[in-house]
Amino acid sequence: MNENPDILAEIGALKRRPMLVGFAAETDNLEKYARAKLARKNLDMIAANRVDNGAGFDCADNELLLFWPGGSEHLGRDDKQVIARRLIARVAERYATRKRGPAPKRRSAR
Repeated sequence: MNENPDILAEIGALKRRPMLVGFAAETDNLEKYARAKLARKNLDMIAANRVDNGAGFDCADNELLLFWPGGSEHLGRDDKQVIARRLIARVAERYATRKRGPAPKRRSAR
């Protein structure tokens, strides 16, 4: 059986590359695994969510932990559509700051 190529890591290794956002769905050690994937794949941001205790799959709501080099933010539990809009807004903010330089660290919104 052939292993699938890791497209994100391949793009992340390019000298000139687009902004990269990855996702991590984990059952434990969420922050550890998400931060490792962020670094390993050379991502600009990763959105991580826990997939247990009624979160993640087969439910109407979720929460995300966002990580980027030098910062993080917790998007607290809410309807998935609300979380999706907040995620899109944060990606747009990071994209804008990528052009200007580092942004200030964001505090967790709980």
